[in-house]
Amino acid sequence: MHLGIYCLNVGQGNCIAVVDQMPASPLGAFQATLIDVGTDGARLGRWLGSIGVRRILAIIATHNDRDHIRGLDRLVHAYAKRIGQIRFVLDRTEPQIPFYVCVQEWSDRKLVGSVDQLDAPATATPGVGRALLDPGEASYQLYCIYPTIFDPAAIVRGATRTGPRLGKGPNAVSGVIRLARVTKPDEVLILFGGDLDFPGWHRLHETGYRLRADVFVVPHHGAPRAASDEFGHRHLAEAVRPRIATISVGTQQSHVRPANVATARHPHPEMISALRQVDAAVVCTQITGRCVADPTVIPDRSVLPRGPLDIDLSRSGTACAGSVVIEVPNREHPRVLRLPEHQAAVNNLRVAYETPLCRP
Repeated sequence: MHLGIYCLNVGQGNCIAVVDQMPASPLGAFQATLIDVGTDGARLGRWLGSIGVRRILAIIATHNDRDHIRGLDRLVHAYAKRIGQIRFVLDRTEPQIPFYVCVQEWSDRKLVGSVDQLDAPATATPGVGRALLDPGEASYQLYCIYPTIFDPAAIVRGATRTGPRLGKGPNAVSGVIRLARVTKPDEVLILFGGDLDFPGWHRLHETGYRLRADVFVVPHHGAPRAASDEFGHRHLAEAVRPRIATISVGTQQSHVRPANVATARHPHPEMISALRQVDAAVVCTQITGRCVADPTVIPDRSVLPRGPLDIDLSRSGTACAGSVVIEVPNREHPRVLRLPEHQAAVNNLRVAYETPLCRP
C-alpha cells in the first residue's frame, strides 16, 4: 500500500482525495476516493484528471453543508459512469439537501454505480465501523464509525433514540471516517472528522471506538462546537493523540457574521492549544485572522513558497501550507510532504507579524 492523501486547499470548505494505483492497470493509472468535494467540482475534476485519476471509487459526503458538497453535481458529470458509489447522510429533510433531486437523475442515467446512506453499524458494541469499499477494490479500507442510522432521524425528525444526548443541527450527525490498512483494520492511520460536534465525539469515546490516529483531519475547520466540561477540546485531542493534525480552513470566512465574530472564526485557539499539548504538528491549508492580523499582506499570498506540484483549488485567500499532501508508505507512519519547510516558514512570520497559533 502506497497512498497519497490530499487535504486540498479549497478555501473555506473541505475536500480530501485518497489516491492509489488502480489494480491490474499500467503505471500512471490512478483511482481516488473523495471525502467531501468542496465547492468547485469542475476544477476538482480537472485536477483529478491531470494527475491520472481514471476512476472515482467512492464519493463520501460527511454532511450536506454547501462548503462540503456544492461541487458534487459538476464532479459527477465530469466523471460520469466512472464513479463507483456516492454515500451521504440524511442530516436534514430531503428538500433541504441540495443534490437530492439530482441523485435520482444520476441513478436513472447510471452516471454512478450506486447511491446509499452513510452510516455506522447500529450497535453499542465497540468495533471497527462499517467498511465502505469492496474487498480488493483498493489497497486500503475506509470505515464509517459515525453516525448510526438512528442518529439523523433523531436530529431531523425528532425520533426517539437511546444513549447520550446529541448536539443540534446537521453537524451533530456529520460522518466520521477512518482509514486503515487492509491487513490491520484495527489500526487507525487517518481519522477524518467531518464537522462533528463535541457531543458526537463524546459518544464515540464512551462507546469504545478506537480514535487514536497518526493523522487527524480536525472537524469543522478546527472549530468543533458544543464543548462542555464533560468533553471538549482537551478531551478530543487526548482521545486521538495524532502525530499530525490538518485543518482545512479559509482565510476569507464569509460565514462569519459581526454578531458572532469572536466565536465563529476558525480555527479555535483552544483546539490548536489542545493539539499542541499532545505534541501534534498542526498544519492549516490557509492562514487566518486567528494567526496573523492581516494575512493579505503576506508576500506572494503564501507562507510556504509554492512548489512545482502544489495544488491550489481555492479562488481566494492566502495559503499557509496550501494543499496538505500526506504520503502513506507500505509499512511506515504517514508523513506530510514539506512539513519542516512549512514550519520553518511559519516561524519566520514572527518577525513581521504575530506568533501563529500552531507554533510554540
